[in-house]
Amino acid sequence: MLNFQVLKKLIKNISTLLPTKQCIRNARFTIWVAVAWFTDKDLGNELRKKHRSRMNVRVIVNDDQITEQQGLQFYTKGIEYTIVSPESPWGKKLMQNIITKAC
Repeated sequence: MLNFQVLKKLIKNISTLLPTKQCIRNARFTIWVAVAWFTDKDLGNELRKKHRSRMNVRVIVNDDQITEQQGLQFYTKGIEYTIVSPESPWGKKLMQNIITKAC
């Protein structure tokens, strides 16, 4: 289990690992994001814009306290949003890899 200080650093730096706004804007067909946590409102708004333009947008995050307290609630915007247990195979993979970025 990660301690609080490590988690705090990861949250602070995760936006450097997420797809950039330009990457999201340039997407033409599909955007699928699988990360431990999604807390960046600017990137969330970019995903919402793409979703409203009828693009296939999916977000997968861990089901934990950070997602509950600080995570963006994509399901309220109609975006396909999946929360997985950190103990599940998907959740363990997310925590081990944190993120794979591809544009």
